[in-house]
Amino acid sequence: MLAIRAQVARARILLAAAAVVAGALLLACGGGADGGGLPVEEYFHRLVALDEETELASDAIQEQFEAELAQAANEQEGLELYRLSVGAQIANFEGFVDQLEALDPPAKIRDEHKDGLADLRNYIAIFQDIQEEMLGVGSLTELQELLRRDDFTQADQRATAFCDELVALAGEDDIQINLNCSGE
Repeated sequence: MLAIRAQVARARILLAAAAVVAGALLLACGGGADGGGLPVEEYFHRLVALDEETELASDAIQEQFEAELAQAANEQEGLELYRLSVGAQIANFEGFVDQLEALDPPAKIRDEHKDGLADLRNYIAIFQDIQEEMLGVGSLTELQELLRRDDFTQADQRATAFCDELVALAGEDDIQINLNCSGE
């Protein structure tokens, strides 16, 4: 069961990293005072609030999963709990992205905001596909293989590279942000 916990933690970290990437995108690109949308400070304030809300919900999902996993009778039950937990994490992250999409970004970053949201929606779609495929998983080995899907691995690598790039962009504007881009 510990191996299943590790897989859930990995999925949770990847979803959280995507949220960090979204937040960093909005912070690093500036905006606001040049003709539309929220001022950068207000936008960032709302983003931080959304991020904190999402993180609290994610922690609650993880705690519930761990409590239920401790009671699981066998590996198959643990795998089903994992699939359900991933689904709850996806729904939580999707709510974050929906609320982020509802924000009116500063004009200076509208294109980046739109592109970032498209990438996040693609990331969610990959996770949803994986969750659906989990219905046919019969062992932890099969689950681990499923999580090695090329599109999933590539999305994770792109998110990490993008996160690193955003930290650099923020630094160029003398904005100091600390992101755990590698998810470790």
